[in-house]
Amino acid sequence: MKFTLNALVMLALSATIAVGAPAHAIAAPSDHSLTPWATSTNWRSFDDDVVDRSPEMNQGWDESARVISSSAHLPVTSQQLRTFWDGNPSTSSPIDTLSFSGNTIAGRDKAGHLLFSDTYRYVTTRVHGLEDGPTEIFRADHLRGRYGYIALMAPEAATDDSGQPMARHFHFRFGATSDVVTEHDHGLVYLTMVDHSASPQERARTVVAFHRAIPAMIDDIGKQLRR
Repeated sequence: MKFTLNALVMLALSATIAVGAPAHAIAAPSDHSLTPWATSTNWRSFDDDVVDRSPEMNQGWDESARVISSSAHLPVTSQQLRTFWDGNPSTSSPIDTLSFSGNTIAGRDKAGHLLFSDTYRYVTTRVHGLEDGPTEIFRADHLRGRYGYIALMAPEAATDDSGQPMARHFHFRFGATSDVVTEHDHGLVYLTMVDHSASPQERARTVVAFHRAIPAMIDDIGKQLRR
């Protein structure tokens, strides 16, 4: 059976709530500052790894396709997988880079144009937030609307399940209210930023880890397609 459009749509619905690898998150500091996210100056969108054609990333995507094919028992190519993610809402945000300096968060698009920049203050922690894990919510001092609030999971540890180093990454969501940035029933997805200071091999392992994190869902999708 080919990797059909229906499969892609169903995968999109499932993957939007399970994009991250099962890793140990670094606890946020007791003062709820932005320190955990200031550990890199090169946080870039996961979408950049979708389109990266380096030999290392090609190997990572080939392995990811094998993971999905084995789990769902559907033949999936690395290009089909890239095409899916390239059109998935999880990677279609205008934000390509995020930077943290003190209490300031700035986001830029792929052309390097500034989308927003403001001082963000801690509001609260949702114990069951993104990925049903602890999520810190911050509010902009001056911005209103789309970038008024940002929900951040702490960066995940830089090793995969086998103990191999991979690129650190974190998940986040932005929106106009404190509720909209964490509640799944608003129909929003959350986004992923990857530390591009890591080596291509480490970033490739992160891609593979993403896909190893959702095999049960993919298997369920395969069963539905065979009905």
